[in-house]
Amino acid sequence: MLSVDVAKVNANVSAVGSELTLFSNGEPFDIPRGSQKGSRSIMPSIPIEAYVGDNMLELDFMAPIGDIEVTISRNGRAVYSSTETISMPISKVIQLSHMSGNFLLEIKGANGAYAYAQFKVGSNRR
Repeated sequence: MLSVDVAKVNANVSAVGSELTLFSNGEPFDIPRGSQKGSRSIMPSIPIEAYVGDNMLELDFMAPIGDIEVTISRNGRAVYSSTETISMPISKVIQLSHMSGNFLLEIKGANGAYAYAQFKVGSNRR
């Protein structure tokens, strides 16, 4: 089975692997008012970055977006599913040990927001 490690986002640490391009349904993820105190940056409509490495997928949540469902599937079958509450910027690492092939990452927000990316894991990933 898959395992998940959690770490607080640290701007001094860079992600390992290739960045995935996330696509959305146009509905922005909920970001509670006041959660970006002091920030002057414009938050992207998808406040999530995803990176794939040899045996892992890293999700960097750049803002608190509330309740979400994360699903990773291969050939139409879920190989990982989790319901999370993202209450602060955080990174999650999902181990994909002993798995290879084409995968679909889906992230669904409680407000109808949806982001997805396709990625490949294995020795021929390039």
